[in-house]
Amino acid sequence: MAQKNQKGHLQEKTGSHVLQELVEASLWDQPTGSEAVAADQDQVVRKCFRIPIGQENGMKVRIGDASFDVLNISENGIGVLGHSPEEFRVGEGLDGVTVFIEGAAARASGTVRHITPLEDGLFLFGVALHYDDPQEHEKVLSFVRKARREMFRSD
Repeated sequence: MAQKNQKGHLQEKTGSHVLQELVEASLWDQPTGSEAVAADQDQVVRKCFRIPIGQENGMKVRIGDASFDVLNISENGIGVLGHSPEEFRVGEGLDGVTVFIEGAAARASGTVRHITPLEDGLFLFGVALHYDDPQEHEKVLSFVRKARREMFRSD
């Protein structure tokens, strides 16, 4: 997809540019340029800092019997990468959610909050996580705190 850069020249957008936009949006709570598809078409409001998950980390989430890549994670939610907008519906409750973090498994339930089409034909599913057990939630909180400290560490 060609877009004009800051100097007005046409520039082809590559997959790495799309990933960089997602990382920046995850860090700074800015929209990625794609419209969020929500049941009531309201703007999705982010309340927590998101940790972008690079491909080298390979974080996964299991929802039911299916496994998905995690694009970002926050204290109370995850961004799940999917191939079809029909995989989930906005407002859908999800049982049996397991997030695999640094050798640990955090178990929760979830609610799909938004579906965002990405420029590469994939979809980002924003999932709010709900924990019945505070110890399960602490696994995610610990990872997010540690990752945030590392991101903003000044050497």
